[in-house]
Amino acid sequence: MNKIKFACGVFIVCLFCSSSFAERRDTRASIGSDEGALEVVDDIGRDPGNPLFLDFGKCIDVALKNNRHRKISEYSIEIAELQHQQALSSYWPHFLLNASVSRFDEDPNFVFAGSGFNDLKVKLMDREMRSSSLDLTYPLYTGGLRKAISQQAEIGVRLSKEDMRRTELQIVYDVKRMYYSVILTQKLEALGKDILSHFEALLTVTEMFFTSGSLSVNKCDYLRIKTITESLKALVASLESNVELSKAGLLNTIGMAYDTAIVIEERELPYLPFKVDLSQLVSKAYVFNPDWRKMNAGLEALELMITEKKSGRLPKLVLAGKLFTFDSSFDAGLMSETNADGYTVGLYMQMPVFQGFLTQSQIREARLALKRAESQKILLKEGIAVQIKHAFIHLNRYMKEIQSVKEAASSAEENRALSLKAYENQIVELKSVTEALILEAFVKMQYLNALYHHIEAQANLEFVIGQEINQMLGTES
Repeated sequence: MNKIKFACGVFIVCLFCSSSFAERRDTRASIGSDEGALEVVDDIGRDPGNPLFLDFGKCIDVALKNNRHRKISEYSIEIAELQHQQALSSYWPHFLLNASVSRFDEDPNFVFAGSGFNDLKVKLMDREMRSSSLDLTYPLYTGGLRKAISQQAEIGVRLSKEDMRRTELQIVYDVKRMYYSVILTQKLEALGKDILSHFEALLTVTEMFFTSGSLSVNKCDYLRIKTITESLKALVASLESNVELSKAGLLNTIGMAYDTAIVIEERELPYLPFKVDLSQLVSKAYVFNPDWRKMNAGLEALELMITEKKSGRLPKLVLAGKLFTFDSSFDAGLMSETNADGYTVGLYMQMPVFQGFLTQSQIREARLALKRAESQKILLKEGIAVQIKHAFIHLNRYMKEIQSVKEAASSAEENRALSLKAYENQIVELKSVTEALILEAFVKMQYLNALYHHIEAQANLEFVIGQEINQMLGTES
């Protein structure tokens, strides 16, 4: 009796574990997707009789197409590239075309002050005048300012691309978890139905023994098995709802309408064991991890910022020129043929002498920002190593668990078959068969759990390191 109670308690724990898979939420925030962003062509998936068939690759493609955050990252890259082009514009000469029409209240003149005779007034130009000019400015030397700004803009493009890569890795991570959670819940549903069928068969045999007056079974045994069987029906209903919940989560993750009918083409949870050294994983992370690459690029940008601020101490040299023309009805005075059109060319130099220690403070600020970023890089380096070690430990744990539980599941299945056969021949007691059935369910559920967590740990490695990890593990996403 105590053994049966213990077995029932174990089975309830199994139920709790199975239900948690469909509703669990990872601590890492999932990237939101644009609800209903994909319009299903020809109403495929709208009709349950015409479902949309999906595999993992299709889910990734749809998610990358629909995800709103990826669109934002694309816009960020385009903006950064345009900012880079703006910075490069300083290497080109700038031409500015000017035109004007003006009218004075009176004709401008010049007065010769007389000495002993009347003042002489000379008309310089007509009060109405039209002018146009083409101005040229071209910086020849900026003290490193132009180069520093353009290179910082180029680094901005690299940073935006790494943001895009991190977004894509997050999408793949979320889709992988949700996709295989659908397969997991489907496997748990099939397992629940299989165990239910065995208990229904056991109930039939027990009822037959009880009604025939067999001494090996009493009414309490019959009622106990009937209670477990009815409870299992409720469990199966819960597992069926978990399948629908996991599909709804997958649809939301890939950005498809909630009412789309889908069929997952894969039927099994893949198990891909690997042999790779932890130090090798960590070293690869320092090559491929987007956050690490962003940090290195950010340090380069801060070094260039120091150069930019130092340029405030250096002179600036600019080549300038102008082509001009004046048009007036008066062709004498200042509006003579010589003055009416022409050009000017010159070199202009600007040298800061004293600005209240502004440049010195800016340089010190930039250097402190670089030191702060270097300290943050150390923290990031340690954080990445910890994340990889955490996922690596879990991979090893579940790999060992899969190997051992797989053998246990085979033994439990054989034990259940023998126990049922022996019970039909009244060789063993009812509690032995009940324990065998519940033990089989528990072990197989543990096996499915280990397979899913192994996939999740591998997905976590892909997220931290990048999809290049697949080549090291001998897998493909």
